[in-house]
Amino acid sequence: QGEPADTTPGRDVMLRNIRIRDGRFSYTNFNRDPKPGGIDWNRLALEHLHLDVDELTAAGDCIGVMLDDLSFNETSGFQLEGFKAHVSVIPGEVRFDQSAITTAGSHIRGNLAFRMESIDALDAFEQRVTMHHDLRSSVVELGDIGYFTESLRGIRKSVNLSGKFRGKVSN
Repeated sequence: QGEPADTTPGRDVMLRNIRIRDGRFSYTNFNRDPKPGGIDWNRLALEHLHLDVDELTAAGDCIGVMLDDLSFNETSGFQLEGFKAHVSVIPGEVRFDQSAITTAGSHIRGNLAFRMESIDALDAFEQRVTMHHDLRSSVVELGDIGYFTESLRGIRKSVNLSGKFRGKVSN
């Protein structure tokens, strides 16, 4: 007879002071066709990756991250110069509170939330994920957003934004 099955409940995890300097990250989903232009989430390749996480906690199906800084160059040409936030991932929602996002042309400040029925919604992000953003004194370069949505790709114009924004990218 074999050993009895382990019925110990899942353990909480806490990690502190995670640092990556000049790293690389790649992800390829061979089950999906390549997507031309912009960031292809199924063929992601990051270079010059710098990451500073003060604390990462996981308890049950919830994850919290104190993101002190994230920067990288993505092969599509998108360059993230800095990203700081309190990140929460819970079923149906990803939140970036007290966010500060910087690219060459954008400086975004505020609380960002992405709501979805399930993680599968990310496959059709523009149509199935609802954004709930509260921006304050932000400058957004539309060309930066063009890396994420085809309708703004190639547009070079900065806009100043403050206020609450709700809806799907496709709207």
